[in-house]
Amino acid sequence: MPVRVSIKFIVDAAGNRAASGIFTSDADVRFEMNTSDEVFAGMDSEVRFVVTEIIDLPTSLSSYFDAKIADKDTIRSQATANPSTWSWRTNAINVYISGVQDPSACGVSSFPPNNDIILMVQNNLPGCLTHEKGHSLNLFHTHESNDGCSDTLADNSGWTSKDQMANANYGSDYDLLTAAQKDAVDRTWH
Repeated sequence: MPVRVSIKFIVDAAGNRAASGIFTSDADVRFEMNTSDEVFAGMDSEVRFVVTEIIDLPTSLSSYFDAKIADKDTIRSQATANPSTWSWRTNAINVYISGVQDPSACGVSSFPPNNDIILMVQNNLPGCLTHEKGHSLNLFHTHESNDGCSDTLADNSGWTSKDQMANANYGSDYDLLTAAQKDAVDRTWH
């Protein structure tokens, strides 16, 4: 099942992308998109993400170069009001990549029905785009009370090891689990 994704770099006044971070080039984006497909395929999902374009937005939008994740709704509002300026697509998830460096966050997405935007910031957390695309598909965090997936084990955002998850779900450390139990822990943990 193909899901279209349109990638837009918010550039600075000189037309430059961020100089450092996880998303500075088309190759960075393609690597993360391929990683997403591998993750979803590994979960027996038929979802595949198709890049419709990777573009730089006009310098007239450079005031948004330092957009933080809290600016997602403002950008969505601006983009839907001025679709040609923002290269907004109604047939794709619109991913906007700002130049702001934020070590405490990597991106933010909307759940349905406004699941047509993701705002990514620059940090060095691989897999964040995959995470945010999952939210666009209405997938919740595994540690939330109801993540919507019947095969997810009990999880807790405070757990720091697979042993904690294994003990809570199977009463045993991870290394002592069966292969099927380890697979279930791995799927939830990762």
